[in-house]
Amino acid sequence: MASQRKFVGILTSSPALGSIITMIVGGVEGLHAQQFDTMSALVSHMRIVPVDLIVCDYEFESGSALDLVGALRKQSVRRQYELMVLTGRISREIKLGCRFAKADEVIVKPMSPVFLRERILSRLGIDEDMSGNPDNWHGSSTKPPRPNFPHHLENSSGWPDNVVPLFGNGISPNLTPHDGAHPS
Repeated sequence: MASQRKFVGILTSSPALGSIITMIVGGVEGLHAQQFDTMSALVSHMRIVPVDLIVCDYEFESGSALDLVGALRKQSVRRQYELMVLTGRISREIKLGCRFAKADEVIVKPMSPVFLRERILSRLGIDEDMSGNPDNWHGSSTKPPRPNFPHHLENSSGWPDNVVPLFGNGISPNLTPHDGAHPS
């Protein structure tokens, strides 16, 4: 039985970034990616065709992730999508805004297109081996183990520096991705 094609809506402040995301996602079998110029275009599209994942900047030309979620609620678009927010910085305002918008994932820019592709596929539950990736390993059914992050790129929580837990670890209200002290 063929699985249903997943749809990714992309709304970024930079047309170049949106094109890159569209390109890396568009090459995946079973996915359709479309870049939108404005928030209203995405909201109008979602009234007709359901979107499985929205990838958007926290702040973009025609509004913010908060405005987008508010517009979707106002148009009575039911929450059947996942929201991935991209931001260049983390502040208290952005963390609270992402919580209010019920963002499923927040990624701090800059990020590798490969990392973003992996996060999109993971968020949609698509196995990379079945995604039509030309870089699949040939002649073996198993991939070599993934390298661990170098110790100097991890913070005290064990997460890489560009991953910031929205809800914290329950110990302190840490708003920065690391404590500033990297081992040499």
